[in-house]
Amino acid sequence: MTESDDVAFRLSPRRRVEPKEAGAATLARGLLLLETFQQALRPMTHGELAELSGLTGPTVTRLASALETLGYLRRRSDRRWELTPDVLSLGYPKLVGSRLRRLAHPYLLEIARQGDLTLAIAEPSDIAMVYIESCSVSTGNALRLDVGARLDMAKSATGQTYLATVDDDQRAELFKLLKARHKKAWPKLSGLVDKARAELDARGFIYSDGQWRPDTRAVASPLVTEGGSQVYVLNCAAPRFAVSEARMIEELGPRIVGLCRHLRDLLG
Repeated sequence: MTESDDVAFRLSPRRRVEPKEAGAATLARGLLLLETFQQALRPMTHGELAELSGLTGPTVTRLASALETLGYLRRRSDRRWELTPDVLSLGYPKLVGSRLRRLAHPYLLEIARQGDLTLAIAEPSDIAMVYIESCSVSTGNALRLDVGARLDMAKSATGQTYLATVDDDQRAELFKLLKARHKKAWPKLSGLVDKARAELDARGFIYSDGQWRPDTRAVASPLVTEGGSQVYVLNCAAPRFAVSEARMIEELGPRIVGLCRHLRDLLG
């Protein structure tokens, strides 16, 4: 596999480019280098960036230097590269412009206060789900993923809820991409999506016990807006020791479904 082919596979499908498009290919590699920090969530050496991104050492050197000049990367005294606050500013308009986040936050906070619960709203990004809102009142809650965190669409209850909700054509296209990504694990993962479809049909939410983390229970429900063209997913997760299966299924699941309906009505 050439470097161009490898970069195309690692990049989200929307940002895949043909190698002959030199300017676009350079931009794609620069975005890939920035996205590589999602894999480690810490400052990285030049070698680590090359290994995790699949880019060659000289390519990393050239791109990192350009991104440093632009203000998106900086090199620390220990020679490790880290992201700068300018990266956050790129996503800020998306967050402050979300009416859904503003409307949902007080409701999420109200539910989170009723136990060691984490509430979140996720939006699809190709074959991942990205948190656009996250709410937890427990400072020691190890389950909380902050805004911007990415979840594997096939491996998370949130992603499976999304896959179970979209129309057949969208699901078929996503299945092709996910099958290429997960290979031998795909038959089992696709079976979980089938299970999610049955659960949504039966009660409006799906229940997951230990799927994302062995010590975690969660429920998730779709929030369909804009006449069906936009699908978000609202989830509620908790440590197994803090919330029983019965409470998740009998109380929190239906409550999440009701909140999705209420938010949909508010959004109009």
